[in-house]
Amino acid sequence: MLHLDRNQIKEIPESLGKLEKLERLELSHNQITDIPQTLQQLKVLKDLDLQANPISIPPEILSYKSPEKESWQSPDAQPILDYYFTQRDPNETQTIYEAKLLLVGEGGSGKTSLANKILNPDYQLKPETEDTSTEGIDILKWEFTTANKKQYRINIWDFGGQEIYHQTHQFFLTQRSLYLLVADSRKEDTDHYFWLEIIRLLSNNSPVLLIQNEKQDRTCNLNLNQLRGEFANLRDTFTLNLANNRGLTELQNELQHQLEKLIPNGIPFPNKWFAVRYTLENDGRNYIEYSEYQNTCRRHGITNRDEMCLLSQFLHDLGICLHFQNDPILSHRLILKPNWGTTAVYKILDNDKVKQNLGQFNDQDLAEIWSADEYADMRYQLLQLMKEFKVCYEIPRRKGEYIAPHLLSPESPSYQWHSENNLLLRYNYNFMPKGILTRFIVEMHQDIENVSDPENALVWKNGVILKDNSTRAEIVEYYHSRKITIRVAGNRPRDLMTIINRKFQEIHDSFDGLKYDTLIPCNCQVCQPSQKPFTFPLNRLYYCLDRNRFTIECHESGEDVEVRGLIDGVINEYSDYPEFAGDYGEGLMRKPGRSYRSRYREKLDPPQPPFTRGEKLDPLTRGEKLDPPQPPFTRGEKLNSPLTRGENFGKVPLLKGDLGGSNDRERELKNFSVNVLIHNHNQQEQTMNNDKIWHGDRVEGSKIGSINSLQGSVGDIHGNNIVNNYNDTDKQSLAEAAKEIQELMEQLATTYNTDSMVAKVEFAGEIVKQIDANPNLGGRILSASKAGGVAALGQFLNHPLASFAIAALEDWQKTK
Repeated sequence: MLHLDRNQIKEIPESLGKLEKLERLELSHNQITDIPQTLQQLKVLKDLDLQANPISIPPEILSYKSPEKESWQSPDAQPILDYYFTQRDPNETQTIYEAKLLLVGEGGSGKTSLANKILNPDYQLKPETEDTSTEGIDILKWEFTTANKKQYRINIWDFGGQEIYHQTHQFFLTQRSLYLLVADSRKEDTDHYFWLEIIRLLSNNSPVLLIQNEKQDRTCNLNLNQLRGEFANLRDTFTLNLANNRGLTELQNELQHQLEKLIPNGIPFPNKWFAVRYTLENDGRNYIEYSEYQNTCRRHGITNRDEMCLLSQFLHDLGICLHFQNDPILSHRLILKPNWGTTAVYKILDNDKVKQNLGQFNDQDLAEIWSADEYADMRYQLLQLMKEFKVCYEIPRRKGEYIAPHLLSPESPSYQWHSENNLLLRYNYNFMPKGILTRFIVEMHQDIENVSDPENALVWKNGVILKDNSTRAEIVEYYHSRKITIRVAGNRPRDLMTIINRKFQEIHDSFDGLKYDTLIPCNCQVCQPSQKPFTFPLNRLYYCLDRNRFTIECHESGEDVEVRGLIDGVINEYSDYPEFAGDYGEGLMRKPGRSYRSRYREKLDPPQPPFTRGEKLDPLTRGEKLDPPQPPFTRGEKLNSPLTRGENFGKVPLLKGDLGGSNDRERELKNFSVNVLIHNHNQQEQTMNNDKIWHGDRVEGSKIGSINSLQGSVGDIHGNNIVNNYNDTDKQSLAEAAKEIQELMEQLATTYNTDSMVAKVEFAGEIVKQIDANPNLGGRILSASKAGGVAALGQFLNHPLASFAIAALEDWQKTK
């Protein structure tokens, strides 16, 4: 594995082709424009990340991962190399000039009329008394020739504007597109900020033209300068009157100009790919079996299974067809006409009976709504398409009955909730896309309380109650306040909160560039019993840890609180290793997870003042703004700074964290022969017995009862304090072994990129590998560790990855 991302590299050295055992090459976010021929010699190269480079490979190819891969893994190497070296041969490729033109806006704004007018200025407008609103998506073809004789092919996507359609738009709002935001000048209902934000979020800042459709010669007053100031991708605005075509010619000219700029050099397309695409586009059917698609590929010279998958994914991303490779049902068929599939979905969601039943429908309803012959053999697959779009779920233990949660009542059902000792979390969004909670409900529907009894199920349009054994979670969306609040009560609340937070992170990650804060409640003596505690952004807490700031000041009480304890009191960040397969018990608690902290670090910007203490609107919101933190960070007095280390106010030291050292790392406490009853911030009793990571936040002397001193290999616990009991010889032995490990870590750090959690684990594995290959060094480490276990070595290490090394060495020691 070789990590060279974010290094401003302009050329890939040809010498990399000599690394015969290289399996993974990370080169994203550089300035690479060419791939040397020698990389084709790397027969075992599986992963190649060249994303965010100015190279002539479509982003759909650069990001392609085979269906067997997880989302966090790097793109496949072979498809990238095959495509690149094929398109360099002019006899094997042709250049196409193709893009999407997407029309968005509220329902009834005139998008369909504008699309038809672009194609044919003589198109006769329908009377306004007719309901001509688009159901789902319509797709039209527009071709034009530029001054330089290039033939452009534009796919015009006309999106239905009703709110019910918004949730599925995200599957089709793509890059390499030009957007028209259409507004009816007679109405004030166009939420320009929503549409401009969603375009920016889902299409990587694709260009937008704002169209004011004047009906009955009425004009709309907008603060265009303000909009341009906030949205750099807003290129221009046009005022049209489609009744007399005023402004239409100017718009058509600007559209051609913008589309030429969008794809100035075209897209290299292998001839055999083009032949397959042409065959599919000219097929009059709505769908075909995947086996038939494979036969088409073979007829045109594509025999490799991976290349077939790559091409179908590429055509899916371009909007030519729909093929959900990872879905066990939908993967067996290609939907050749995307608008046919989406129209079928919306026939259900727009049905009056389904709406009157608050989103509940059954197989009989599907048979009646999809009674046309064109749907006869695809009802099961179309239902699966609805599930793929995350717009409905099947009610557990009630086969053939379904719920579309965004059609549920906005009124919450009656339920009891005990607000004492709750675990709290909140997400605050700069901009909140629609459908986040709906998707969460669909994906977590198995755990809805009373889910099999629709009349008593604790789920509504804006909220849901989850239950796992005796643990309950309340999740509520406040869309207009741009926030989601979570409360968890019962046994093992942190485990359930970790699962919920992980699921929301997966949803958040599907919106590239979504800006939000995960707010962690304070656990100081003032905030802990409060229903309105002060909160800290999670990325700010990681920012502190990364800079060895292990305490942070609560602005409510003025107390310094342990950063590690704040995080660990709410979520288990260590459950997100790709290798992790923790056993939480039944139901929710058995679901594995993956990396939190690496994702927060990737998105992390330095904390920007001011800190906000919002008004007391709900259990997680606070009051007014506070002054920004001022450096330097000192070991100062109360309220010196939000990041002040401060004095110890008699708090009990953390067990999960630093035990005597100055670095943030895990201290494993081993060989204790007793069970210690601990009380975490939820006053939840847990038992620790030789745990690798202790999940309670503090050991309180008063809770230990009659045990005054617990003798262990790391030190003594006296009341509220942990005291090391190494003699001078032990200390010297540990320090010398740690010094050798420190030197090895510093040496490897010069060649390893450790930005991601996976890379940190691999870094630690390489340390163990080198120690194991050096019997003398390994022997000295094993000998020294007898004084207090391998974990004791950590007290003498000063490196940000010390905790990873210690964890790996602990596993290594067990093999000796």
